[in-house]
Amino acid sequence: MDWFLGLKIENQIAIISSFATILISTVSVWIALKAMKITKQSTLDANRPYVVAYFEVVDVGYYVKYLVVKNYGKSGAFINSIECDKEFQEGYLNNFLEDCSNRFIAPGQSFITVFDKKEEEEQLKFDIKYNDGISKYSESVHLNSKAFQHQIY
Repeated sequence: MDWFLGLKIENQIAIISSFATILISTVSVWIALKAMKITKQSTLDANRPYVVAYFEVVDVGYYVKYLVVKNYGKSGAFINSIECDKEFQEGYLNNFLEDCSNRFIAPGQSFITVFDKKEEEEQLKFDIKYNDGISKYSESVHLNSKAFQHQIY
């Protein structure tokens, strides 16, 4: 430290400003890299597929409930599998889930089937596994199939 105090004031200021410049540059590079990582992740999240299942009720003189599988994302997805925690009595619902598996779904595209009242369980859980060719995703969707039974449209 004595060597530093023995320097002229101009040299002391030059050394201090050099260290300050190095510190500020290092922090700036770190912030820029962090911002790039966040921007990349935001772009990936904004453009990925989002495949979900839900119920839709339509009034056609009487109310018909549909089971819908839809891609809400901005890119297409290959659905690897859709499984329900309950086995359906009606074969067509099991076939529908099977038919949706191993299939491509475009952005905004839906697969729809009628949901029979005989199948009304309180809670159903659908596990949807899909990928976009780069990343793998999975969604667990919990649906109450009796949610609409007392609702007036």
